[in-house]
Formats: sequence, structure tokens, C-alpha cells
Amino acid sequence: MNPRIVPEGNRYLMNGYEPVEGEIEAFDLAVTGSIPADLDGRFLRNGPNPITAQGSRHHLFQGEAMVHGVRIRGGRAEWYRNRWVRQAAVTRQLHEPPRKATVYGGMDVPVNTHVVGHAGRTLALVEIGTLPYELDGDLGTVGTWDFEGTLPGGFTAHPHWDPDTGDMHGVAYFPGMPMVQHIVVSAAGRVTRVEHVHVPHCPMIHDFALTRNYVLIYDLQVGFDPSVAASGALIPYRWDPEYQPRIGLLPINGAASEIRWFDVPSLWIFHTANAFEVGNTVVLYAVTHPRMCATYPGSVEYNGAPRFEKLVFDLDSGTVTREVVDVRHQEFPRINDVFTGRPNRYVYMMSNEDLADSFIARDETVAPDARSNRLIKYDLDQGTSTERLYRERAIIGEPIFAPTSPAKGEDDGYILLSASDPDRGATDLQVLDARDITAPPLATIHLPARMPIGFHGSWIPSS
Repeated sequence: MNPRIVPEGNRYLMNGYEPVEGEIEAFDLAVTGSIPADLDGRFLRNGPNPITAQGSRHHLFQGEAMVHGVRIRGGRAEWYRNRWVRQAAVTRQLHEPPRKATVYGGMDVPVNTHVVGHAGRTLALVEIGTLPYELDGDLGTVGTWDFEGTLPGGFTAHPHWDPDTGDMHGVAYFPGMPMVQHIVVSAAGRVTRVEHVHVPHCPMIHDFALTRNYVLIYDLQVGFDPSVAASGALIPYRWDPEYQPRIGLLPINGAASEIRWFDVPSLWIFHTANAFEVGNTVVLYAVTHPRMCATYPGSVEYNGAPRFEKLVFDLDSGTVTREVVDVRHQEFPRINDVFTGRPNRYVYMMSNEDLADSFIARDETVAPDARSNRLIKYDLDQGTSTERLYRERAIIGEPIFAPTSPAKGEDDGYILLSASDPDRGATDLQVLDARDITAPPLATIHLPARMPIGFHGSWIPSS
């Protein structure tokens, strides 16, 4: 029997965020339409799912990790499972034996942010110092994974892969530590490089960007605050309006001393769409927020609506230009990962009403449809976008790109998108044609349960 979860009036325990109360599995799922025959793998999505009541202090970033998965093969959705990652807090609540775990610096916060595949392993990830947790093929927890003893500490929630080498890159940080680590994990699953970059501001760095020749490190205005940490705050990070934000271009195989810092306007970046080099410039596409953790320490609420922007770093002049691509509220950008660090044309983005309600400031003037549920596809070459609108309470998740086999073009693939079905009180997994997101779904896989709003996921093809 799993403990019952009681929302207690916290926005991150209600509506689209409301946790599910237990683990289930189901087989041979009902499907409307036809699942493409070349989809063979697992759709996985990670996110917080508190196992006990958290009360008014519960934060968007908190809650034990729960991974949801759908196994697709041969035109069928063979199974759906949701499983808590068995960290110590979970095994205690479920009265289970503890799993094998190594804890670095006392940090074993829930690995509730991302789930990825690398070197034949499935890894649940979070930033801030916790090691990755390995999952088996059925989403059971194996234990922490330190890349065969080669990982010196924690890792990141947002790795990026070099499409030429298969290397996995990360930028890791630890609370109060005035440096970050650029970590490279080989395609075989061993750390081959760790470069320490001094950042006295002790910034929160949720994501970074990777190009063919550079790692872009975000030293922005959210920094560790010792006084906030001493007060017992859940997230001891605060917006510093006096700090000059900057982005560093670290040569991908270079020493920390070779990093080149560029001052940028006041902004915050949770998520990168992509970055690449054009001539003697570096182009970065990202979702920017006007501020973060400003309404109170660690806060995401009411800091202002995010927008889609392009920043261009001129390596000759040392200047940065900034261009707004779209002012509409959106987040969770994804691309065809084969184009990571290379010039790309298409970006897929989402917005849902609960997430928008968190970000948009109380006194902010926004368009009437700013809180709608929508999927957006951007054509960066044409400067255009198309969108797919969803009805009220049809909360959608991060769009995940799965390429066709073989793929002929950048958008030759599928968008895997979770969408709440208010009539069923459960979630559907839609398979959309990535070339035309406005067309009817190729397939709608009807999950037997509701999938709360979470964070990131992956399409992990069968090997």
C-alpha cells in the first residue's frame, strides 16, 4: 500500500501538478490511429511526485522522482509503467531495502529532472551534486552510477551530446562552491575530461550549450546566498540585481584559463534550444526569463513570462547582440538532437496553463491566450512558426523528437507529446508528424493513469 498524498493547498500539489498516489503498470495499451512501425524503443519522462504530503512549503523543484515510461514496438504500445526512483527517502516510505548508493557531499536530493540513455544505461538525473541513478529496462532502480568510478562528484540535469563523437557533456555545480565542472563522458560511459572553471558568484546553472568548438557556461544573476542557506530555506539561491551576468565560451578541449567571458543583458536561462557557430560568431537560441528567484529566494513564481530569444556572440568585437524571436509564453525547447551544436532550422516548444500561471507576474500584461496549452514549431530559417492548440486543462508536456529510420531531413521524425485528457482523467501520449504538427495525430496512446506535470524526458531507441 502506498501512502496517500494530500495537496494541502500548494499550487505544486494541485491541478496539473497533483501527484499520483501509487505505482501501476498496464499492458497492450489502447491506441487510436496507427503507431509508426519504425518506432522501437521507450518514451520516458521524469518529474517530481511527492510520496508523502509536503504542505505549504513544497517547491516546484522538490518531490521524489517518478519516471513514467511507454514501451513501443511493432506498432504496439506494449506497456506503461510509473516508478519512483528508489532513493533513501523512497525506500524508507515504502519499507523496502535500500538500494546501492554513493552520496557526494551529503547531497541525495531527488533525481527528478531528467531521464536519459547513455552507454547502454538508463539514468535519472538532477543537478546540484547528486549522482545519477541507474534504472533497468522496466524502470526498476539499480542504484547510483558514477561512470565506473570516474565521476568526481555530482553531474548535471542537462547533458548534451556531441553528434560526431557520441560524447556526453555536462556542466556541474555544487551549492556554495565557487567553480563549475565541464565534464565529458565518452560514448563508452567513462569520464574522460573534467575542467574546473572559477565562478565566484556560485551561480545556479540549470543548463548550458554546446557547439562544435565551445561549451557555453551561463554565469547569470541567480547565485548561492549563505544567509539564505543558514535560514533553512529549501532553495538557497537568490536573484542578485547588482551582478553583471555573463556567458563564457570555453574551448571544448581547452583549459579553464582559455574561457572568454561575454557580458550579457539582465536575463535568466533555464533551457537552451541550441547553439552553433556561423563564421566568427556563436549563435545561441534559448528561452529567457526576465529574472528568477527574485520574488523570494529560490522562487519561480511571478518572475515574469519567458520568451524565445537569439543571442549572437561576435568573437572579433567581443560584443553580444540580442534579438527576440517570440514574446509568447513558452518553455522546454527541444530539437532533433542530431543537430546539437550545428546549424539547425527547427525548434519545438510548449506552453501549458499551470506553468504559465507560475511564471507570469501578477502585474504583468500578457496576451489573452498567454495561458493556453499549445505546441509550437519554429522555422528559424523562415522566421515563422506554426502551433497546435489544446483545450483547457489538456495540459501538455515537453515535446520529444524521435527520428524516423532512416531519416532524410531535420524534421523527418515524430514528436512524442503527453497531453492530459480531462474527460478520462488520464493522460494520452500523442505521436505527431514532426513535419506538420497541425495534422491529426498519427497515433494517440491512451495511458491508464494521469501523468502530472514534470520536467524532461527522452526517446530511447532499442539498441
